Amino acid sequence: MKLSKQTVISTVLTVLLLAGGIFIYTRAAANFFMDNVKCTVKNELVEKASVIESFSRYCQSSIKLISQFLTTRMTSPEVDDPNKLFAQYTENSPFDFLMYVRADGTHMANALPGGKPFNASSSLYYTEGMKGKTGVCINYRVKDTEKTIITFYTPLYYANKITGVICGDIDTEISLEKKLCTNEIDVSVYYVLCDREMKVIASSSDVIPSGLDINRYADNTFISDILTHVKEKNTETFSFTDEGKKGLCAVAGLNYQDWKLIAIVLPKTLNASVFRFAKNSIYLIIYVFVILILYFVIRIYYHDKDIKKNEYEKFMENMIDTQATQISILSSFSGIYYSAYLLDLNKDTLVEIKSEPELRDIIDKKKSLKEFFDKIVRYTIVPEYLDKVIAFTDLSTLPARLKDKKIISIECQSCRHGWLRVSYITVETDERHVPYKVLYVAQIIDDEKRREEALINSAYNDELTGLYNRRSYEDDLAKLKASPITADMVYISFDVNGLKVVNDTLGHEAGDELICGAADCMTFAFGTYGKVYRTGGDEFQAILYCNSVILDSIKQKFEKAVDSWTGKLVSELKISAGYVNYSENPEMSVNEIVKLADQRMYKAKSEFYTSKSVDRRGQQAAFEVLCQAYTKILKIDLLKDEYTILQMREDEKDQKKGFSPSISLWLENFAKSGQVHADDVAKYLEKTNINYLRRYFSEGNKMFSIHYRRIIGDKICTVIMEMIPARNYGPDNQIIYLYVKNIDIA
Repeated sequence: MKLSKQTVISTVLTVLLLAGGIFIYTRAAANFFMDNVKCTVKNELVEKASVIESFSRYCQSSIKLISQFLTTRMTSPEVDDPNKLFAQYTENSPFDFLMYVRADGTHMANALPGGKPFNASSSLYYTEGMKGKTGVCINYRVKDTEKTIITFYTPLYYANKITGVICGDIDTEISLEKKLCTNEIDVSVYYVLCDREMKVIASSSDVIPSGLDINRYADNTFISDILTHVKEKNTETFSFTDEGKKGLCAVAGLNYQDWKLIAIVLPKTLNASVFRFAKNSIYLIIYVFVILILYFVIRIYYHDKDIKKNEYEKFMENMIDTQATQISILSSFSGIYYSAYLLDLNKDTLVEIKSEPELRDIIDKKKSLKEFFDKIVRYTIVPEYLDKVIAFTDLSTLPARLKDKKIISIECQSCRHGWLRVSYITVETDERHVPYKVLYVAQIIDDEKRREEALINSAYNDELTGLYNRRSYEDDLAKLKASPITADMVYISFDVNGLKVVNDTLGHEAGDELICGAADCMTFAFGTYGKVYRTGGDEFQAILYCNSVILDSIKQKFEKAVDSWTGKLVSELKISAGYVNYSENPEMSVNEIVKLADQRMYKAKSEFYTSKSVDRRGQQAAFEVLCQAYTKILKIDLLKDEYTILQMREDEKDQKKGFSPSISLWLENFAKSGQVHADDVAKYLEKTNINYLRRYFSEGNKMFSIHYRRIIGDKICTVIMEMIPARNYGPDNQIIYLYVKNIDIA
């Protein structure tokens, strides 16, 4: 068929218009892409800064929490086996490994794989931790790796005294650089994390190593622009030129430690992305043009003036599917969020970035933002957190709450996804720094909360037996005292018979088996009716709720379990118990119930030992007589220059007699104050010098003795001082016992 003149002219004009349109559209698309990249880089930078800041604060909270848990479990001011101590916490903590530095500065590096103790007294985490501070220090070039190590530290307390420093180490390659390397946009962005002095902590680029001081390159125009934005706290994305090509950069500040996060899009990368975007746009236009040409050809050659309705609808469905795919790709940018919306507070509008399907069905974006949030909050949040979240999402107060802040957040529970962290992130502000464009995001943090709860729960359970520990017992006892006692309350006090003998003869492993066996029998008999606690080495308590009939039944069940128990190292188990039923005397207080149960338990224990022909009272009396034979009995730690008074008259605690907080000064001042006869002073000072004693016992000597004359008023008394090392005396445990006895008075 011959084409008409009018058709040829129309076709030529269409081609020319299309070519011009392609050129104009390409330029406009490139500019639009650049603006979009600027906005996206800024938003992702703020998001990554928020993630790093939240992670850092979580690390600091975790190291403090671990220190508190250790304080409740420690039985002495020393930690002898850090491996065993930290084993239960490493898995549920954010740290790559945990460390312990003793009060004398010894870094117990055996808590690290293949590590050996070394002196860390000059390190920042030791000096600051021993001052009672919690903080973070950065080691940019550690000995065995070129990566940066971030150390979170906090003091460790025992008996309200700092006895060391707990440290948690984060390897930036493992924990931070992976967060920086993730990229949610179709442009390669390099991220650089710096400290307040602009020294590189971590980087997603191998070209920018950790420890690099950015200030050294301030002469470079690009670096100078970065430093200016840092100084002015300007988070707007800015352009820079390198070899005639344009790149992008943005800076975000972290409130935590005043760190800075820098995002860099290199010119080569940016130009490649612009070209790819423009090329794809041209392909799209050419594709549309081909479709139009085919359409015209079909109309001309087949005179098909009417497109069939079903073909038209199919074409439109394909177009709708394409749009849905594009929206899905955009939503994947915020894949880490449960939902995300960009709010314009001035226009009272929002742009949906991501919504869960169930939310998309119930919300109406044509409504005001207040109505939108009211509906979405009431649909997703559980009742107990509803008021808190409604107050947080109140847009009338949001600009004031978010002013001069990058982000504000709260944590709450949802009806469908467990724990959420809901946040507002500042996107754009007016000239008064009041936000008017804000990003609302909700992130699922259920796994993070479970790890946190696991750490908290471990503080209330006894590590050896799995029973509730003393802390849990004291909390429950306080609650019991604060509320009326019910008639079916039963209190039981337990004590394992012969535990000390088992420990001394068969070893502590056998003793632990005996304790675990006792716990199993108690749980088996009483666990259904209340709680069983281990409050000391061989001391247990139980708080039950049952009537007298059930109590008699479970007592028999308990006694049978104890009688039938046998272990691998211990052949039998004996437990003394004291039972008190509140119904016996409803006038009793909680303290009276506890005291009565202890009395009954001790009576049962006495009857047991009497039946075994063991006079425990006689043993105690003999010990008391032995103590009275000495004027002083001290437990001394030569390593720490400390002591504990086991036996001494009060009038000896007199500074005029040389009394001092350190044992070395006390022994020295005692002689210099005139308490020792002048002829014996030189010998006394030589033999009681703490360095002399350390050398003496390090040579394996088992007994130290010195005679001297002491002046008491106008009389002279001959005194013998003896020192004996503890059974487990060693380089790390220099405990000795000092005994002083008067022989005669001249």
